[in-house]
Amino acid sequence: MKELYKYFNAIAPLQENTWSKIEPLFSETILKKGVIFINEGEIAKQIGFLTSGYIRAFCRTSEGLEYIKHFFTQNNMVSGYSSLVSLMPSKIIQQAPKTIQFWQQIMPKSQNFMILIQIWKELPEN
Repeated sequence: MKELYKYFNAIAPLQENTWSKIEPLFSETILKKGVIFINEGEIAKQIGFLTSGYIRAFCRTSEGLEYIKHFFTQNNMVSGYSSLVSLMPSKIIQQAPKTIQFWQQIMPKSQNFMILIQIWKELPEN
């Protein structure tokens, strides 16, 4: 969780009361090798912060060929951002090529993403 705090704090310095609102929105998770984080055709409902390993983002042609679009690396956020914000199905598949650890926030249960946006809006400008 320390790395997640550093990540957010580098974007905008966080007050302790702000961090105390963000921290409980995430839970530590393990994603096993080969597991899909976000699948093509699904609406993204989660964001994560990688603490180990990487996630590959790729698309697949109708012939089954894969084209890698991006790698999400350690100590960075991962999500299908455009799908998450637009609520449209993802065109990209995100998969863990190796077992990874990360902090995950799943949206639908409590609309945590909207809570994060609200917390962000309340931050003082620097």
